[in-house]
This record gives sequence, structure tokens and C-alpha cells, in this order.
Amino acid sequence: MKNQSNNAATAANNSNNWKNEVNEIRARLEAIKTRSCWDRGVKGFALDLLESYENICEYCEDNGEPVTAPNQETWGK
Repeated sequence: MKNQSNNAATAANNSNNWKNEVNEIRARLEAIKTRSCWDRGVKGFALDLLESYENICEYCEDNGEPVTAPNQETWGK
């Protein structure tokens, strides 16, 4: 029974971890001042990738799957 409680606490903590990381990354990206069209495009693309990762995390969380780390394999899905 104690192990199940620990698993639930770990799952809740992991849920908060990825959400906190996504929010921190989003805040950093949005704080970047862009001067050129290229920079605005790169920033927009980065925000789109972040949104994709957020959707993947939410899907995993909703379906009881482990949340994947943000890496090249995750972005390629």
C-alpha cells in the first residue's frame, strides 16, 4: 500500500515538473526581444515545438504513460 502512495506522489511530482519546465521555457522564449524576421521565425518555431511537447506530455499524463524527456526523438513524433 505504501508503494502505491509513493507511486501516486511521484506521478504528481512528475506532472508538476514538466509543467514547470514548460512554463519556464515559454517565459524565457517570450522574453526574447527579436529584431529580424529570421529571429521572429526562429522564436515562433521554438514556441510551436514547445506547444507540441506540451501536448505530448498531456497525452501521456491522460493515458497513464510516462512523460517523455524533451529530446530529438520526442520532437520527431
